[in-house]
Amino acid sequence: MPNPTQIMRNGSRLLATRATLLNGQANGFRTPLRAEIEASWRRSMAHGVRPDRLNVPHAGTADCADELRRAASPVADAVGTDLSGTGVSLLVSDHEGCIIDRRVPDADLRARLDRIDLAPGFRYGEEAVGTTAISVALSSRGPALVAAGEHFADPLTPMVCAAAPVADPRTGRLLGTVGLACLAEDASPLMVALVNRAARDVEQRLTEGSPPAAHADRSGWDILTTAERAVAVIIAEGATNREAAARLYLSPHTIDYHLRQIFRKLGVTSRVELTRLMLTLGALD
Repeated sequence: MPNPTQIMRNGSRLLATRATLLNGQANGFRTPLRAEIEASWRRSMAHGVRPDRLNVPHAGTADCADELRRAASPVADAVGTDLSGTGVSLLVSDHEGCIIDRRVPDADLRARLDRIDLAPGFRYGEEAVGTTAISVALSSRGPALVAAGEHFADPLTPMVCAAAPVADPRTGRLLGTVGLACLAEDASPLMVALVNRAARDVEQRLTEGSPPAAHADRSGWDILTTAERAVAVIIAEGATNREAAARLYLSPHTIDYHLRQIFRKLGVTSRVELTRLMLTLGALD
């Protein structure tokens, strides 16, 4: 994934390239654009998006948005806290690019995002606003970075954005994206890695939130996810949450969350009951 600083140095070339494409003079023209950005620009043009205008529609979210919002909310809370003082915001969109959640620790950045309608309820699909990290991540089903002049719409060029798609691990259905947005001067090459990790965390929560009916064996070991099994074994052996966290390279908060899910799925209310059930299931052999 390219460095946003390197892309921003090409600002004048990007503007010239866009003008060439808009004038229909691209035959035999070698653009400085990355392939995914050029493809998105061409789709934006086909949709009739104008670079000098930003008309972001306000629309309702898709049916899957509630499930995605619930799974993403704790991840957004945690990442949003870590972003305090960085000038970076976190965004969650549905599969049509509609923003369904936002975390903006910085008041000045919040006002800036509000001015471009990068806020819950507004749809940042490619057909409406052109090339963004959200639209590229959705179309490619992979992590995306769009920096400064790579945005098709002029009002978005002061921004650098990264996004990663979120798919339902149970069905493969594309649910939306987790993204980061900031002003160009606050951008970091680590944005893509951070947003990709956040998206995977959301997918993990979607997996853990599967109803018991999705499992072949509702009363035994098969109910638990791989992570929950590892936690259950260590806790049943007598470890504290902090000890389990150290052994699994997780935070005590994550261990506590897994433990609550284990208790709920197995129908136990204490560590003693968990140990007894694990012995009965032969999971500690």
